[in-house]
Amino acid sequence: MSAVVKGRHAVIEALEAGIVLRQIHVKQSLSQSADLADIIAEARDRGIRVSMIADHEFKRLYSDVHAQGIAAEVDAPLCSGSLSELFHQEPLPRIVLVLDHLEDPFNFGSLLRTCDCLGIRTVVFPKDRQAPITSGVIQSSSGAVYHLDLFRVANVGQSLIQLRDAGYWIYGTDVSGGVALSSVKFQFPCAIVLGNEAKGQSKRVNDLVDTNVMIPMKGRLNSMNVSVSGGIILHEVSDQLSVQELAIAAS
Repeated sequence: MSAVVKGRHAVIEALEAGIVLRQIHVKQSLSQSADLADIIAEARDRGIRVSMIADHEFKRLYSDVHAQGIAAEVDAPLCSGSLSELFHQEPLPRIVLVLDHLEDPFNFGSLLRTCDCLGIRTVVFPKDRQAPITSGVIQSSSGAVYHLDLFRVANVGQSLIQLRDAGYWIYGTDVSGGVALSSVKFQFPCAIVLGNEAKGQSKRVNDLVDTNVMIPMKGRLNSMNVSVSGGIILHEVSDQLSVQELAIAAS
């Protein structure tokens, strides 16, 4: 899956991660900018073609103001292979994030960034009715997309069955019928499912989870943005895993 990477930070992350870049386009008026000089020099050292583009043409190609005068064409797949490859990893990932058809690229990218920050390396998401990996997702992930194992699957429900058969506990989210997050003792390895922004998790997924969790609300609104609630849940899961691993190491 190829994409265009826009913005200085995103291009730097791609270079540092060793992602194959087909070429880099730089806005002509910023070609002598000190902010871009190191990026241009490193790209050329790696044999990556750097093209200076007239300002009006750069604006036409990359109208997003967040491009910051630089964009790169990624010429490499950003997703791992089939989900079966996950089960050949040694050891198996202790936490897997499963996305049940998120539509907002910002939410997708933000959750990828959260995963990287928390050391969660594996994310499963569907091919259809899901925000694809675009330059917007790459940018909102702050480059985390380059450092994760991303599995793009045909069917979320079937993927959860595969995870369950491999020994994973499945945790979903339900704002009205879930168990309060602070009361849940997570079992590992586990898969955390986050549902669609408007519809929540599907009935098919709901039938497959072992436990649904929820974050009690204290204000007038009854739900959070999925990237925010997902971050809170993933932080709690990550903390519990750390505590468990420390206890095992001390025993």
